[in-house]
Amino acid sequence: MLVRLFSLIMIALSSVSVMAQIPEAPPEMKLYKNDIGTWDAVVKFYYDPNAEPVESKATEVNRMLGEMWALSEFKGEIMGAPFQGSSQMGYDPVKKKYVGTWVDSMSPFSIQMEGTYDEKTKSLTSFGKMKDATGAEMDGKWVVTYKNENERSMTMSSKPPGAKDFVVMMEVKYKRVADKAK
Repeated sequence: MLVRLFSLIMIALSSVSVMAQIPEAPPEMKLYKNDIGTWDAVVKFYYDPNAEPVESKATEVNRMLGEMWALSEFKGEIMGAPFQGSSQMGYDPVKKKYVGTWVDSMSPFSIQMEGTYDEKTKSLTSFGKMKDATGAEMDGKWVVTYKNENERSMTMSSKPPGAKDFVVMMEVKYKRVADKAK
């Protein structure tokens, strides 16, 4: 009985010790906390640089996972086909960079990205590696620009191997759903 009591006390003390070691959320997470809620999106896909972009509508729902991560669920269509995507976004205080991942229903490849926020331009610019349908790797660039607390945009660009510049693949304009507007 005494051994059992001693064990319970040790478990309780170690739990308190572990909880004391959990860091507070970085202040940089405020950027993602502002995105929490439901957003309507207008998506433009640039399949052919010589043609007009293909436009579609989508919805994004963002929520927090504790105080350390923002999770995003994106649903829409691409050329009439259903499309879903999900991202996990946070801030790495050691790297001093925003970090994120992306997966979607049309690709077997995940994307990892790192970026920095420019307060002057109100833009988060991230870079990472992405793959085309064959698995060939290319550089990716994502720029999220915050117009105000209820509007933002995202431009996704890629630079295939050997290319000199990034080429815009997609643009998304977001508006916070009216009943959730701040």
